[in-house]
Amino acid sequence: MPKLELNTLIQGDGPPVVLVHGLAASLHNWDAQIPALAQAGYRVYAMDLPGHGDSPMPEEPEYYHADTFCQALEDWFEAQSFHQPVALVGHSLGGYLSLCYTLRHLPFVRKLALIDPFYRPRQMQAPLRRALRLRPNVGVRILSLARETWIDRLLEAMPENLAGFPPEPRHQIAVDYKRASPLVMRIPATFRDLTDHLPALDLPACVIWGADDITLHPLSFSALARNLPNAEGHSLPRTAHQPHVSRAAQVNELLLAFLRQS
Repeated sequence: MPKLELNTLIQGDGPPVVLVHGLAASLHNWDAQIPALAQAGYRVYAMDLPGHGDSPMPEEPEYYHADTFCQALEDWFEAQSFHQPVALVGHSLGGYLSLCYTLRHLPFVRKLALIDPFYRPRQMQAPLRRALRLRPNVGVRILSLARETWIDRLLEAMPENLAGFPPEPRHQIAVDYKRASPLVMRIPATFRDLTDHLPALDLPACVIWGADDITLHPLSFSALARNLPNAEGHSLPRTAHQPHVSRAAQVNELLLAFLRQS
């Protein structure tokens, strides 16, 4: 696959922190984290993954494979020419990609923070697993037909304990879903199970998750924290799949405390 130039935002000065967003999102998913990390003395990097945000939108369905996206993240890292190891923060799909990158380039990652991350197919709640893994074209069709206003209203209608999104970030999520290529919904069907590789990740790690996640099973995150050799885990009550959006202040506090640890 050809190398793509990904839309990238860089803000602040200091040790590098790289943020990798989730499926059908964009770098705006980190709007609450970027200024907080920059003000705390970090140089923050966030990109739009291929098929997302303002990055290129490949038209070939076969591009939308987890391995291709792992390679795209590696290519992006190579283009940045970092001069020191980074702290890597990934949400959902971005968590999977961050794990893959760290497994291949452990010396270049000094700390790893994962927010409601994918790392094994069976984490997906059963209805979602059937839709995205067994019939990925169904997800492509749904995203193609969904209107931005429908997505916004669906997020608004969710019970408070399963959402909690303020209006502006909620609207941004809806915008990002509609501008993403519908083909991104093919990616979850291509995830590999990373469980057996977790013991090799001997670096400081932090796992943060919503206790009421209805996308991925919350018990999978506590298992992930146990299987990583040097990890701390934080379950946030009354929180769903995007705690960095719905509980931004709390997540920022946890991230900064983790990054500051020696």
